[in-house]
Order: sequence, then structure tokens, then C-alpha cells
Amino acid sequence: MITELKTSESPVFSAAITSDNSCVVEGAGDGKLFIFQRTGPKDFMLVKTIEEYSSIAKMKFSPTGELYITGAPSANYRNVVIDVWDIENYEKIASLLNSEVNLHVISDISFTSKGDLVAFAVSNDKKGIEVYSAETKKLAYKITTKHDVTTCSFTPDGKFIAAVGTDNKVKLYDCATKTVKWVSEWKTGATYYVMGVQVSPYGKQVAACGRGSGYMAIIFDSANGKTIKTYSTKNSNANAIKYSNNGLNIYIALTTYGDIAKVPIVKMYPVN
Repeated sequence: MITELKTSESPVFSAAITSDNSCVVEGAGDGKLFIFQRTGPKDFMLVKTIEEYSSIAKMKFSPTGELYITGAPSANYRNVVIDVWDIENYEKIASLLNSEVNLHVISDISFTSKGDLVAFAVSNDKKGIEVYSAETKKLAYKITTKHDVTTCSFTPDGKFIAAVGTDNKVKLYDCATKTVKWVSEWKTGATYYVMGVQVSPYGKQVAACGRGSGYMAIIFDSANGKTIKTYSTKNSNANAIKYSNNGLNIYIALTTYGDIAKVPIVKMYPVN
């Protein structure tokens, strides 16, 4: 462990870090935002606590440095909001969505490499992928799906979105036509769930991970959805997946089972 950021006794539901690693934001179970600034190679200092929410779901910094937050507002915990913050000035600069939880549940956020578009994976009645303009903060388009979408990832050029959902299939959507380019089944065991997906930095591959009795992760060819490589473990409990910046490795967040409790770990695996 390099460093540990302690906040409150509430569990941390989400965290985000700027591209230059100068700022870390934590979202606690009680809805508080804790903002840390780097003060040394391994040191961070708590500089601000913001109380605007009753709970935090997901957070992610855009390539341009704006922080996108999904969660429930303190005024109504049954609602779902998407807010945009200028963390440097501790100021909320836009609200993209304020909806009822039976309509929207936002479970993932993805940006294009330029940061001009941001996609949200949506479950419940409004299931699908909602894409907003980062400049206007308005809905640019929506891809409607039959199943809840739990995670999504833009290709670097923003022309396609990889997504997985409750149907346990990996799909690549054409953003221009709003249609599916390819579908790959996740038939990897008696019980299986697809949990994470990410497009490689150069857009040539789509990596997905899952939980259950089958593969821990599978890498697909983004051109046709064919399997390039599989990663297997005795107990596959992968929760999230991410490519390294150079695309040569993947990082997989796993839950292992120790003597007393579940132990979260992150492992790195080569792509080739």
C-alpha cells in the first residue's frame, strides 16, 4: 500500500482521481464528499468536505478535469442525480439529471478520449445508454436496450460503445446508427455474471470480466467480437477491469475469500 486516506466511519462507495494524480475525491456511504490534495509523493491532505448528497453511486473525472457524480440528493434519497463539479473551486457547475430511482439507476460513467462526450449506463425503466455533450451538458442521444445496462466503455474515437448488462452478453454499439455491431455470449460456467467492460486505449480490443464458475476475463476483437484470449481462475470473482495506459496489461479487481472475510485485491495480467 502506498498511502491510505482516512475519512469517516462510513464506507467509501466511490472514488475518483485526476489525470495528473493531484487530487482524490471519495464518496462516503453517508453522502459526504471528501476532497484530498497531494502534498508530497505519498501524502495527501483533506482540504474540503462537501455535504450535498444522501448517498454517492459513481464518480469520475473527465479528461478536462470536471468531476461527474451520480447519487441521491440530500433533499430526496429516492431520486437520482447526475451533477458536474469544478472541484478546484468546490463548485457545482451543472446538473444533467434529476430523476426518480424507479426510472434511472446510473451504474457506470465513460468518456471519449477527448472528453467531448460522456456516457452513462442506465438500469430500471429508462434502461439503456445515455450520452451527454460535455460542452452543453445536454443529452446528445440515447441507445435504448431491452435489458439493464450495468457498465459501458467508449472507444477512443467515440464512434462505438461497449456495454454489458443483465442479459450477460458483451455488445458493441454503433453510436451513429444506435444499433448493435456485434454480440458475444458470456457462456463461461454453470453460474456466470458479466461485471465489467473496457475498450483498449487504441480501440482494437474489448476486455470484459465476470463472476461465477467460469472465466475471470475475456478479451474480444473489437472489429468482430471474436475471442482473442481468456483468463481463468478456480473461483472467478472479478468485479472490474481496466487497461494500462499503453494497452499492454489489464488490471482486474477481484474478491478472494480468506479465512475470515472477503479480501479485495487488484491483479495485473499481460494482454499478449
